[in-house]
Amino acid sequence: GFLAFRESPALKRLIARCPPRFTPDVVLVDGNGACHPDGFGLACHVGVECGVPTVGIAKDLHCFDGLDVKKVRMMCDEAVWTSSKEGDGVVAGSNLSRWPDAVALVGDSGTTHGAAVFGHVHTGDGAGHPVFVSGGHRVDLDLAIELTRLCRLQGHKTPEPIRVADARSRSRVRLLEGKGP
Repeated sequence: GFLAFRESPALKRLIARCPPRFTPDVVLVDGNGACHPDGFGLACHVGVECGVPTVGIAKDLHCFDGLDVKKVRMMCDEAVWTSSKEGDGVVAGSNLSRWPDAVALVGDSGTTHGAAVFGHVHTGDGAGHPVFVSGGHRVDLDLAIELTRLCRLQGHKTPEPIRVADARSRSRVRLLEGKGP
């Protein structure tokens, strides 16, 4: 628990080290934004503390407001199946129908907390494991999804900046543990 309190100081220091002319236009954060039980995840914390727009991109879904992983995976699989049946590349029944690779995460309260984005390569067996995208600070859901899509490489679900940072940090941990690169 309390990921934002553990991680945000380090992220804040990294952003503060950017020379003024290189201040980021937006920061993709490996963690939740508004798609959080408190509605204010790591991406929100970092954005507010640093005064930069942020997008939350999480690999795991918090279960709250009637959302759970099994239900969301079924929604994603159904969207892929429906889209392939209709042949138009549009997710039927989704309020994000302009996104062929996303399903809105609407809780029992009727609140749209974020979206499950599953636009990586499909093998015909459904949507696979989506990433969970939400606005962090000063970024709405539509823009968060668009940025996520634009930063992904073909065949990957995770945006490249987050994928590379994750790989480098894991490599560093292995090195510090004496297990080699």
